[in-house]
Amino acid sequence: MALIQIDVDDREVLDVLAKLARRAGDLSPALRQIGEDLADSTQRRFATGTAPDGSRWAPNSPTTLLRYLASKDRPKGVFGKRDGKLTARGIGVALGKKPLVDSGNLASTINYQVVDGGRTLLVGSPQKYAAVQQFGAKKGSLGKRAPWGDIPARPFLGISADDRRSILDVLQAYLLKP
Repeated sequence: MALIQIDVDDREVLDVLAKLARRAGDLSPALRQIGEDLADSTQRRFATGTAPDGSRWAPNSPTTLLRYLASKDRPKGVFGKRDGKLTARGIGVALGKKPLVDSGNLASTINYQVVDGGRTLLVGSPQKYAAVQQFGAKKGSLGKRAPWGDIPARPFLGISADDRRSILDVLQAYLLKP
């Protein structure tokens, strides 16, 4: 194998290379911008009910909808006063309930942290149930009573194709900034 050595004796080129090396050593400004972008992108997935790869989240099961309607947090006026049947409004509430959106506050807890001296970006949620929503869980896998049924994975964390382009744009702008 032949090696080629190139010596650069151009002050301007050397200054740019030195600046690039300094910037590459501290990516925290770029990672903070990427963290903001990924947190926003992740929160938007809750509105669309889609995973980072664009696939739709699994719909709520009939059991989930019934539990929701029977809970103390259900909207008023979903059951008839005497017969206990769903009203037209109740049917609309049940059919319109989106997974991970109409209960809980997972979307509002998405945040990011730049750690490890500005070399690592973490994006996630402190909610205890976030991992179950991301990866799913089988009935009883978290103890006798939890979850009460199979919960399909509904990935909300990850990098979409648009996120990838945005990350590359941010890094390029940061590293090549004059």
